[in-house]
Amino acid sequence: MNRQERRKYIRELRKFGISGKQIEDILFLKEASENVCLQEGQKVKLNLEKIKSNVNYENMSDKYKKFIELHKDDIFTVEYDKNHMNNPVVVCFKEDTTDPKWLFWDGDLEVIKQ
Repeated sequence: MNRQERRKYIRELRKFGISGKQIEDILFLKEASENVCLQEGQKVKLNLEKIKSNVNYENMSDKYKKFIELHKDDIFTVEYDKNHMNNPVVVCFKEDTTDPKWLFWDGDLEVIKQ
């Protein structure tokens, strides 16, 4: 995203009353997602080191932490949740049997080369 696009995007977000810190987080995720483009059906693993290094990790639910610990070595198949199709940086896993399925930011996943 170039500087002009970034400024326009920030103006649009401010119209919704989003704070400066939240805008920074959104821009970080948006720009990071432009580098990672997961396709439905692609094989991935959890990047446990990256997930645990998140500044909000300690505030994440114990159920989430348990899920990632139990599945730290598993290989998953990417699928898009129908409720998040407009946000392609958020994916779930075909093999996830929880209800509702866990959602993962694509930057926290490692693509398995086949």
